[in-house]
Amino acid sequence: MLQGISLSHSHAKGLTMGMGVLVWVLVVLSACMGLCLLVYTAMYPRTGYGLIGMLPFAFIAMLLLCERALSNIPENAGLTVLVAFQWIRLCLCPFVAVLVGNYYESIPLHDRYSTTRAVLLMTYEAIVIGCVLRGPIRSRMVVHAGLDDRNANRRMLWIMSALLAVAVVLNFFAPEILQGYRPITEAGEEDFTQVEQSWIVDAALEADSSFLHKFCLVSANYMFTWLRLLLPACAIVLLHRSKLVGRRMLIWAVVLSPLIFVDGAIARSLYFVLLLFIMYVGLRGWSVRRWVSYALVLALLSVVLYWVLRWRTGSGNGTTFAIQHIMNYFCGYNIVAATFNLPQDWPTRLHFLLNDALRCVPFANTIFGLRGSDNIQTFFNMRAGTPGGLIPTATGLGCYYLGPLLGVLFAAAFARLSFVFGQRAVGEQNPFWNLFYLYFSFIMAMGIGMYNISISMTTIVVAVCPIGLVCLLAYPRRAI
Repeated sequence: MLQGISLSHSHAKGLTMGMGVLVWVLVVLSACMGLCLLVYTAMYPRTGYGLIGMLPFAFIAMLLLCERALSNIPENAGLTVLVAFQWIRLCLCPFVAVLVGNYYESIPLHDRYSTTRAVLLMTYEAIVIGCVLRGPIRSRMVVHAGLDDRNANRRMLWIMSALLAVAVVLNFFAPEILQGYRPITEAGEEDFTQVEQSWIVDAALEADSSFLHKFCLVSANYMFTWLRLLLPACAIVLLHRSKLVGRRMLIWAVVLSPLIFVDGAIARSLYFVLLLFIMYVGLRGWSVRRWVSYALVLALLSVVLYWVLRWRTGSGNGTTFAIQHIMNYFCGYNIVAATFNLPQDWPTRLHFLLNDALRCVPFANTIFGLRGSDNIQTFFNMRAGTPGGLIPTATGLGCYYLGPLLGVLFAAAFARLSFVFGQRAVGEQNPFWNLFYLYFSFIMAMGIGMYNISISMTTIVVAVCPIGLVCLLAYPRRAI
């Protein structure tokens, strides 16, 4: 049972007051950052960059609009990640870029006023997100079969056994898929970020190989993505319920196991560890607020350590390297501004909108005959003159597809779903359903500040939904 989540009235009131203090600390800190930005950009003006001082105030507006929802931090993991990413994008990115003096030397822009348009769009996005988080969540009483249900546990074991058998068969016919995984201990090597599962799959699809090999390769690529999370979760539950000597040490080893299988999406292994940790905290009945806070701090330190290792493999100034990676990874104003480099004619925009939608379907390349050049991320990087690793934001692409007024609908939907599913995770007693809700809320939060529309929706369809299906088959709803 996930204990330690329900709070007494007095304790909940104390936590709410604590969150009020945190909100005002963030407001004052962000306001100071905004004032510094306004003063600096006024003293050292650059055409098109005079409004970046508005971004911290946009974050403040978002906080004030959704202040009531912030009382759910950090128990609501999705909301916590969402707010943290927004602070990084709207406050930290422009502030540190100004500190090192290269806030305008980032991505080549075809229009010198693209940054101004990007700032206005991000401000609009922040206000809309604050409004959608302000709305109440309807009470939804859903009780799933728990770990005390022997039949449900037996079904889960049978399902996992079948999935492992399928994984072994897929790996037998397509063993090269494992070449895309490597341990985090190799992060200091120069070519650590050069291997992508998609490259291995694309190379095999273009080669003269059999249909069976191609099918197994693509299927393994999909399946191994979410099995790397669900399998350790099952091991944690089994070890927790066992009486094995030293099981707690084994559990912590399992929690960290995603770091042994790091794929092209390096952040995925890091948040898999965080999801497993949060699930285990609930399973033990520990204080969610205390332990999740510790976990988030450790996750931040892990990211910093990873960037230090990556910088040591390259060259150049370490501060500039860190600032550039923060803005690129967390989709700062430079990424949004570069979206306006894309051609604005409607046939091109509709073409990429349709391709974005079709890519969410499993086996889309084979079914619809999609080409790599039809990928909006590839086209975006080509137009921006960047190597290929930058991800256009949900709001930037939403503006490109639907125009500035409707473009924030994607970010608004992602924010609301992240909040709602994060709340469902808080009240869920079954650890597997809890993991499903956590995973869903994380992807929606990251869809605003780190991923884009296509990546987020594809992850939901091919990775999150299969976990939900397994949970539904093994632990269905109980009659209330």
